[in-house]
Amino acid sequence: MARDPFKKMMSNVNMSSQNQGSTRGNLNSKLKRELAVSKEGRIYRYKKQLEVGITKDDLEKQFKKQKGCDYWMPHYQIDLNEIFVPHSIKAPSVDRWPDPKGGYVKGNFVITTRFMNLGRSNYPEDKFQEFLKEMFGEPTKIEKYF
Repeated sequence: MARDPFKKMMSNVNMSSQNQGSTRGNLNSKLKRELAVSKEGRIYRYKKQLEVGITKDDLEKQFKKQKGCDYWMPHYQIDLNEIFVPHSIKAPSVDRWPDPKGGYVKGNFVITTRFMNLGRSNYPEDKFQEFLKEMFGEPTKIEKYF
């Protein structure tokens, strides 16, 4: 039986919506969370789960809309099988965009690679696009720095 990469991506979305890395906030965001008490009596900072309002079918539609390419690197064709390779930086990844602090809902996600998603983090889009142009576009003339 063939494995479904969109089902696996959806599993990753559900896991990311609940874990520490899903806030994409700065260090101060940890201080803004409410205090809570665990069943064992320990105090911890409560983290609200991000909304998940998409399905594996929505992921597949977005992937087709992007013609199988990375949202941030439209020349790069994503290999869906990489989702089954542990820790692969080439694996497809769901990036919350245009609102990186929002949930995984329709209109707020794109398909990218794990490499680009982790690299972009919460960096502003304009600066990230500028960086990509420097990386993949016209080379920067380094003579001006010497």
